[in-house]
Amino acid sequence: MPYSSIAGKSWIGSKIAAAGTVRRILDVGVGVGRYSSLFRERHPDAEWVGVEIWAPYVEQFGLAQKYDQLIISDVRWVDLARLGLFDVCFCGDVLEHMSASDAQQLVERLLPRCRLLFISIPLGFCPQGSVFDNPFERHVVEDYSDERIRDYFPAVVDGAVETRGAWTIGTYALSGDAETIAALHALRVDDRSEPPDAHAGQS
Repeated sequence: MPYSSIAGKSWIGSKIAAAGTVRRILDVGVGVGRYSSLFRERHPDAEWVGVEIWAPYVEQFGLAQKYDQLIISDVRWVDLARLGLFDVCFCGDVLEHMSASDAQQLVERLLPRCRLLFISIPLGFCPQGSVFDNPFERHVVEDYSDERIRDYFPAVVDGAVETRGAWTIGTYALSGDAETIAALHALRVDDRSEPPDAHAGQS
């Protein structure tokens, strides 16, 4: 649905640094524009480009104020090469709305266009029909698992699974760029090396 779960968003925020200086951001399937709302202030000089399949969301959620450029189209038919290169790409709550083979092809097309790709997807049995009269909100694949995601998308470098309410969300960082991959590994080591009580007593 257009209101993506907040699960995994803090994890994403902690990993964006792996992309280095962020000048251009691509948001695929923007919905209500949650990623822009969460991260635009952190990257005020970045250009935000959004792709949204359902035109009514533009007015309903004020998307024109959240993105520098909006493309109303099914991302599968967008000529990504014409959009240029991006530092970060968000693909949140998108892949479950298409066949697994289409999802794999989309990720393969996105990876060369960005240094760091984040995908967020519901895990477990998650059926969903139309929402707000939008037929594209229907889940085509209803039973992704963490293991299945890592098998289908070998470019996954790191990931996290978080449950919020009735939803379990898998969030993953993917990259084909050697420097970005190294930075992601370094961030993961830093996460593990920090003592559990490192922030104890801090306000």
